[in-house]
Amino acid sequence: MVCSRRGKKSFSLAAVATATALVLLVPAGPAFAKKPPMTFTGSITCTFTGTLKFKPALINTDTPSTTTVTLKGKLRTCSYTQSQSTVVITKGSIKATATAPSNNCATDVGPDSRPLPAMDATVKWKATGGKASPSSIDYSGVSVIPDQETGYLDLYFPQSGGTSPTTGSFAGSSSPASASSNQVASILAKACNPRKHGKPAKGIKAIAFGVAESTIGTSNAGTITLGS
Repeated sequence: MVCSRRGKKSFSLAAVATATALVLLVPAGPAFAKKPPMTFTGSITCTFTGTLKFKPALINTDTPSTTTVTLKGKLRTCSYTQSQSTVVITKGSIKATATAPSNNCATDVGPDSRPLPAMDATVKWKATGGKASPSSIDYSGVSVIPDQETGYLDLYFPQSGGTSPTTGSFAGSSSPASASSNQVASILAKACNPRKHGKPAKGIKAIAFGVAESTIGTSNAGTITLGS
């Protein structure tokens, strides 16, 4: 029997179509399924280093304006109560933003300052062996006040007596977090005042926390605990 070239071509196309259909009918195996992020329970404690930024900067003024306050930080050396054989948290990052009603130094930073507004913070976790669900923290406020002994500015979130309910990984009522800066409050406050020859104040644009104190030379990383 002699087959024409056209018959051979039709046979080849039919074979390809049949093979393709068979491939489409094969269900995807478990190896192709993505693992969902793991939501951790219990609590976690990490070291904290970060910055508190103000835009516009804090100054001493009779006509204050609103200012955007941004908290960013790194979470390292973490230990937690829930042990997982496949997913291991190695580090994290935190970010929160709020709008303060005033950019006045005396109002926001200092011994007589009032707490900064509530902040909704998000913590993203880095892990090996899979992914960890982020944590969301509702801080009722943030305080920046000088330490009575050292004079360095201290950061507290939430403020004294405040709340910090947490959802996502490590859900519960998180403990207060704190960190110290390497900047003396009285020296930093000089940036709030106008300079010589009528030049405007430089203002406080950012405060670093959890870094080594220059006069002590030791690590001063703060701590943060999530969950209960």
